[in-house]
Amino acid sequence: MTFVRYLLLALVAALFLPAYAAAQGLEVKVTLQGLSKEQTKELRPVSSLARKPQKYTALAPVRRAANSDAQALLQALQSKGFYAATVQPEVDRDGTTVNVRFDIEPGQLFQVTRYVIDYRDEQAEGRPQTLGDAGIATSGSPTGANLHKIEAKLLEHLWNSGYLSAEIRKREVRSDFSQGTATAYFAVRSGPKARYGEVRVVGADRTEPDYVRQYRPFEDGEIAKREDLDEYRERLVETSLFNEVEVTPQLPEEAGTTDVLVRVSERKHRTLGGGVSFATDIGPSVNAYWENRNFLKRGETLRASILSSAPLQEGTASFRKDRPRLPGFYLFSAVLRNEDTEAFNAQTVQIGGSLAKQWFKRNLTTQGGIALQYSDIAEDQCILQSGVIFDPDEETSCEDLMGTFRSRTETFQAVSFPMSVVWNNQKEPLDPQGGFIARALVTPYVGTEDFQRIELAYVDRIFWGARDGGTLAGRVRLGSLQGADRAAIPATERFYAGGGGSLRGYGFQEASPIDPFTGDNLGGASIAEFNVELRQHVSEALELAIFSDFGGAFEDNLPSFDNMLYAAGLGIRYHTPIGPIRVDAAFPLDRREVFIPDTIRDENLDPDLEFEDSRFEIYIGLGQPF
Repeated sequence: MTFVRYLLLALVAALFLPAYAAAQGLEVKVTLQGLSKEQTKELRPVSSLARKPQKYTALAPVRRAANSDAQALLQALQSKGFYAATVQPEVDRDGTTVNVRFDIEPGQLFQVTRYVIDYRDEQAEGRPQTLGDAGIATSGSPTGANLHKIEAKLLEHLWNSGYLSAEIRKREVRSDFSQGTATAYFAVRSGPKARYGEVRVVGADRTEPDYVRQYRPFEDGEIAKREDLDEYRERLVETSLFNEVEVTPQLPEEAGTTDVLVRVSERKHRTLGGGVSFATDIGPSVNAYWENRNFLKRGETLRASILSSAPLQEGTASFRKDRPRLPGFYLFSAVLRNEDTEAFNAQTVQIGGSLAKQWFKRNLTTQGGIALQYSDIAEDQCILQSGVIFDPDEETSCEDLMGTFRSRTETFQAVSFPMSVVWNNQKEPLDPQGGFIARALVTPYVGTEDFQRIELAYVDRIFWGARDGGTLAGRVRLGSLQGADRAAIPATERFYAGGGGSLRGYGFQEASPIDPFTGDNLGGASIAEFNVELRQHVSEALELAIFSDFGGAFEDNLPSFDNMLYAAGLGIRYHTPIGPIRVDAAFPLDRREVFIPDTIRDENLDPDLEFEDSRFEIYIGLGQPF
């Protein structure tokens, strides 16, 4: 009986222990033999057994996976130019562990010494017969990535040489194992060479079809190029007239011409928008605009806008007419402006027109025009009983100080001739992710006072990372008034620094020359502004910033870099679909105080302090500062 009992136990173990082991799963260990350390690191992820370890309950699926991985490793080696490589899988089980070993012999690295374009259709002469004819340089590298680049360049050359339907039917590499060399064959079907025929427009309900045709970068009868069609589509998208744009070449006709079909879907042409911002130096600001981007059915933009804040109220009406074949545009505008600042009060009317020419895919704009300007300028003063000129603050009136109110007025009339050169390849004005802006502006004034205004500006950024990346942004602005001293130039045309769009940390226009006797903001005959800002994402939506702004407006006609003012600050941006919401806190590092000189101050009647910089300023708005 004892023998029978042990026999039954042995049978039970034989039946159920394998099932128990299978239920526990098999551990797979993968080894690549015969490769260098770098090759092992590069090729190991190709193996599914090494890349995605999973539980196996039987040996057969492991063997199938190993055989599949061997083919994948072989293809990977051949794609790198090891055309004579061999890969042998070995699978060995040790209890619940399965050791998978790939014995690899990569062999020598082949070199491609010959390239052949094998055309599979009969066409007229003129197609490139060699890669050299197509202007394609070769290195002999046998990797699949390199051959793919050559293939892409060959297609690009054919597409831009009139063969719009060209395609690579097959790419093949034939190896000479005795020499370690290879020949790359590109089987090509080029199709017929085509020239541009008629441009047909579909879907333009409000826009004139002839206006859509004017954006084409080619003429009838020219050799058709894929790059022309891509540029045509980009130009139409940039008009903001269409939601969708398709530019498709049609089959070439017997005469060798190909029509171009432009299919568009129009978007709404009228837009009503606006925004709000806040700064501790000027309080809230509100702006609103209305525009029609297709006013007369040929891309004309009629726009009206208003801006309102404590120191500035402005209304603008403009009309822009694009000239696609120039390319460029006409611009006519009228401005009504009321300024009530610490430096002056002024009412200005300005009308003008200009012509712009665009170059280098519309990234460079040269513009010149003429403007008529009329300004009434008043400088309000409070004369204290001691004879001191004092600017009362919001809490103290001239009457409180028992002073006499006086207003000096002047009229400025001038004809100006603004001329500018601007490079701008930024695509997103509220949150640019690439490109830069460089601007040069020269404006001669002829009128009550003759002078010239010169400005240079540059804005650029360096990016790193992606969603969690950062940005180093910089801005420079330099300006000079030539032909007259500061005192002779109307207050409205002088330079003023300070505020959210200038030197953060200093009050609006207050980073400017201050009269040491009266505390008045005198404005400058030159300006220099430098802004540096480091931004870092802490999440996809949240971004932190530190910045430093320095510069100022200066009395002389050229900036005085020895007398610059400095500020620093911290900011936070919350990114939304319409742009980043920005909050900045800035602190002046060179706080100034202007006291009435004791030699002229009546200590019984006059206050002693006429001007001082705030301890900090806060700015809230939409969009990056630059």
